Amino acid sequence: MTLQAKQWLYAVLCIGFLAMSLSVYMSTENVDRGFSLMSEDVRAGKQLFQDYNCTSCHQIFGLGGYMGPDLTNCMSSERGPKYAEVMLRYGAIPRMPNLGLTDQEIKELLAFLMYIDKSGTSPPVDFEINSIGTIDIKHYQDDE
Repeated sequence: MTLQAKQWLYAVLCIGFLAMSLSVYMSTENVDRGFSLMSEDVRAGKQLFQDYNCTSCHQIFGLGGYMGPDLTNCMSSERGPKYAEVMLRYGAIPRMPNLGLTDQEIKELLAFLMYIDKSGTSPPVDFEINSIGTIDIKHYQDDE
């Protein structure tokens, strides 16, 4: 292949890549991403969870900080919603600060935690890391 043919091929591939990228990012498809399943309280609680940067200390589905517990299934744990409400309302010295949340904010955060709790189980109890870095989950906590 001549140098000029290689340059033309390279130019065509670059233009094709840019055209495809532009069409993907400018697409007007209405993707729901699960928002229709969320109530107003859940959406507001999710926003509060982000605004207060709760993931700096807590995890959801194993992602986040390690100072506090994973909150994925905190609402269905032994302690349950009442414990979560007390922690949100008063905090716990020395790690969980009292954020001075209003009753409405607490209600919204509890709704978000309940939504997350119903969406899955974390962490899996038994998993295997494959050679390419993916994880095969053998069973979850709920399977025991």
